[in-house]
Order: sequence, then C-alpha cells, then structure tokens
Amino acid sequence: MTPLRKRMLEDLQIRNYAPTTVAAYTRSIAEFAKHFGKSPDLLGSEQIREYQLYLIKEKRVSLPSYIQAVCALRFFYTSTLHRPVSVDRIPLPRYERKLPVILSPAEGKLLLETHSHRTSAHARGNSAGVSGARPAPHRVALRVAIMSRSRFHVAADRRVE
Repeated sequence: MTPLRKRMLEDLQIRNYAPTTVAAYTRSIAEFAKHFGKSPDLLGSEQIREYQLYLIKEKRVSLPSYIQAVCALRFFYTSTLHRPVSVDRIPLPRYERKLPVILSPAEGKLLLETHSHRTSAHARGNSAGVSGARPAPHRVALRVAIMSRSRFHVAADRRVE
C-alpha cells in the first residue's frame, strides 16, 4: 500500500465514512491514477476535467457512479492532499428529477377495480384517510396521495402487518 493510499484511508476513517464508501473512493482514485498512468498527486485540475469527460463520454458510467467518482476526487484533493483545487473545478452534475406518474380518473378507477376484492376494499378504505378518517394499520395497500379535479395520484405503501 502506497503512503498516499494509506493517508487517504486514514482520512476517510477519521471522518467515519462507511466501509462501502471507503472502498468506492479508493477504487475511484485508483482508476483515476491508472487512467493517466501517474500518481494522483502529480495530476491537476486539467486531468480531473479530462477524466470527468472520459467517464461521461467514453466509459458511459451511470449518474450515481459519476457523482461518486467526483466526490472521491473532491475528497482526495481537498482532504488528503490539502491542495487548493476549487470545488467549482470539480462540478457535480444536475440531478434529473423524475415526476410521479399521475393517472387519469378513468385509469385510477380501472386500477382500483381490477385488483382483488380485498385489495380494492383496502384501497377504498384508505382513501377515507383524505377526509380525516384513519384506516387500520393492517389495511395499507394503496392510498390516494394527491387529488385534484381532473387527475389523482395513487401511491403504493408498504404493508404493515
């Protein structure tokens, strides 16, 4: 183990990072160094930028994997090397927000009617929660989360036994 890797591991342990995060960060920095064939302390902002483009364009990693690699680079340069690499030079991407699926009244009615009698009864019972009545904990299958005049949203809850 190189002294630099040992120091990074110690820095991560001092800050009480989870073992999976420690493994992911060390793997990310090792891949970064391997990509350029140099020790990461010899690499700078321009190589970080090139590596980010490599991850996105060539390697096509998922967004969470990319964010984890970026966080590992930020940690390594700011906490382990104490190098004044601006965080702006290692930007995080925008995270896309996914909107919930909203059913039309006809689709919602069809969904509630196609389930077994028991599930449908529970779903209808839980819709009473909107008016203030609280269903029994064992009746949690479907619930109406958001209601409007033209559309409503049906969300699945975990079953409480």
